[in-house]
Amino acid sequence: NTALDNVTVSQLANGTDGELITWDTAGAPTTVPVGTATHVLTSNGSGAVPTFQAAAGGSGNTFGRAVMTSDQSVNNSTTFADATELAVALDANADYGFMVMLIYDASTVADFKTTIATLTNATGIWASSTWRDTYALGAAYNIDGGGVGTKRIDTLKGTMKVGATAGDLQVQFAQKTAEVSNSRLSIGSHLVVWKEV
Repeated sequence: NTALDNVTVSQLANGTDGELITWDTAGAPTTVPVGTATHVLTSNGSGAVPTFQAAAGGSGNTFGRAVMTSDQSVNNSTTFADATELAVALDANADYGFMVMLIYDASTVADFKTTIATLTNATGIWASSTWRDTYALGAAYNIDGGGVGTKRIDTLKGTMKVGATAGDLQVQFAQKTAEVSNSRLSIGSHLVVWKEV
């Protein structure tokens, strides 16, 4: 068996698309068989040929983001409504951090209130960047309206521990005082969620 030096790519024998050249446990040249789409090349340790395998690590969401692409309004109602575009799926038995940026407007009579919806088997705490008070899931945070059409911004930050039941982190909003005018959550409001590891 004679070893060759300076072999160019054009001098190699034809092979199968997707195979990789390696050396077997005896040190002889061989190939790693073609893997499945989305699989990654994985070392099997010293003395073993590498193989393509499913990526290691946890399943589920480690990061999520939701952005309002259209305005959503409530009118003459103090009952919380889901901000339909501000929800991110959460895995069961996981801890999360989150940040919400609200772009809103409301009359000075109706004002505005928001919350992070309750989730079965989950606990959490959150606060506004403008106040020191903290809130549990489902608790109302009241914000002054600057007048219909006068946009304001507020940021909420918090943590959530999800129990055995997966679900969504859901932002909700309503009027603080029912009034026949629109209290609006605007385009560009967003929610960012990350899994604590």
